[in-house]
This record gives sequence, structure tokens and C-alpha cells, in this order.
Amino acid sequence: MSTDPEDVLPRIFLTEFASMLWSKAINEALGQMNHKDLTGPYIDSIPDEQAYANDDGTLTIWVRLPGKKVRKVEATIPAEHWWWKS
Repeated sequence: MSTDPEDVLPRIFLTEFASMLWSKAINEALGQMNHKDLTGPYIDSIPDEQAYANDDGTLTIWVRLPGKKVRKVEATIPAEHWWWKS
């Protein structure tokens, strides 16, 4: 099955726990960013998150947050908390 990052998220289901893991990771990263990075042109240029399946069955969801310092945020989702749509 293809794991092209731009192709994965629309083709999977996530549990509530997986969604909480991702929300926690992104909220912690946003909380550490400079206020100026969260306003103006930077906030409008945040790309959609992407994901890829790992060989061990886990899923990595990630996004690069723009700003003066580009920051990659990621969360690893345990295998039992996501699955492919059929």
C-alpha cells in the first residue's frame, strides 16, 4: 500500500486516542512558538498535516510549522489506534 505522505490521511481512520496524541503534540509546539509566528503571514501558511506508515505498524503524523524558525512537529500513533479504510 502506498505511503506517499500526501495520500495517507484521507485513506485512514484514527481512534480518539490517536487524535488526542496529535492534538497534544501540535498544541505543545504552538505554545512554544513566538507570538509573532502565530500571527500575520505565518499562520496563513501552515500546511496541512501529513502522515506515513512505519514498518513497525505505527503511523507518524507530522507538519512543518512556518515562522522565523521552521519547526517540525510529529506524533507517533500506535498501530492499534489507526487502520486503513477498505
